[in-house]
Amino acid sequence: MWERHGYNVIPATTIAAAKSLVSSQGRSLDLRLSDVVLPDGNGPELAEGLKRDYGERKVVFMSGHDPDKRSGYGSDFDSPDLMQKPFSPAALLERVGQQFNA
Repeated sequence: MWERHGYNVIPATTIAAAKSLVSSQGRSLDLRLSDVVLPDGNGPELAEGLKRDYGERKVVFMSGHDPDKRSGYGSDFDSPDLMQKPFSPAALLERVGQQFNA
């Protein structure tokens, strides 16, 4: 889906993999799309660490967790860039597009 819409995607399934990927790709990454809950941590912590080490980058978070039961995921967990699952592919494409036009 992403490539059909002109995006180049480089996936990572863990925080360690994402950090390694960003280290090797550097500033060529324009946007980070991350789930809030990851197998080895959480998206907001990952985003803060990457921001600190590599500079500000746009980010969109997504979560399937009940909004009333969220806690312990950092201040960005309630970010306006958070999309609540489930959402349609069209809605995600729109949100990502908004980040590039912001």
